[in-house]
Amino acid sequence: MKIASDIDAHELLQLLASRHVPQCNSLLEVGSGGGDFLRKIAGKYHCPAWGVDPFAYDRSDGNIHFQALPAEKIDRIERRFELVYSVHSLHHFDSPQKFFGALQNVLAWNGVFILVDWKDGTDTGIREHYYKTREVNNWLTNYNFKIIEQGETMENMYFVLELRDKKIAVATADGKTVFPKMLGQAPYFDIYLKRQNFQFLERRKNIYQDTMQHLKTLDVYGDIDDCQAILAARIGKKGTERLQEMGVKLFFATGEIWLLLQNLED
Repeated sequence: MKIASDIDAHELLQLLASRHVPQCNSLLEVGSGGGDFLRKIAGKYHCPAWGVDPFAYDRSDGNIHFQALPAEKIDRIERRFELVYSVHSLHHFDSPQKFFGALQNVLAWNGVFILVDWKDGTDTGIREHYYKTREVNNWLTNYNFKIIEQGETMENMYFVLELRDKKIAVATADGKTVFPKMLGQAPYFDIYLKRQNFQFLERRKNIYQDTMQHLKTLDVYGDIDDCQAILAARIGKKGTERLQEMGVKLFFATGEIWLLLQNLED
């Protein structure tokens, strides 16, 4: 579908979201202001939503949550989102580069980020500095993103991004097969990088293997929280719910790790 050159920025965001994120279990608006647009998008997806803005105050309204945070510190939310977006806010950020750095840490396994902002040269009647599309392109080359769509309208530029490289933690005892018992009892987690293919990165010892504390699953994930996904044979019901609430992608299977990874479906 061709994008009209005079399309409104918020309509453009909705069009791009419909195109690239047909379903969503959690979303984040960066620069949410009073939250009206966030409520609209959350209503469309019928999912929990977060809004961050440095001038907001912490509050919740049903499944919609607001936090007073600058864009550069969105990773303090400590969860991952399937859709993150920002409309007419980038030019207000203190450091767009630091924002993109933090953004890497909050996108889910199949997460998408959509940016819409005034482009350089647009006359909004306000004395503000707007970025050139090529400036944003140059910034993005320094971070873990792949551009899946970008363009310009008469007044705005837009980008749709996803993670270029993803990480998955695999519960194992021997490095060859998935550990057949509970996630928290696994001796090790083998970390794999996914780009086009999977590549083994490192092995991490599970220091909680023999412990029995409350919220153990969250402690375990704390040592592999740079991974967007986990492959395990079993995770307890409560642990599964907590990880999914945090936006972690879970794959359940037993058998040979390499074979499972090659046949993994997103």
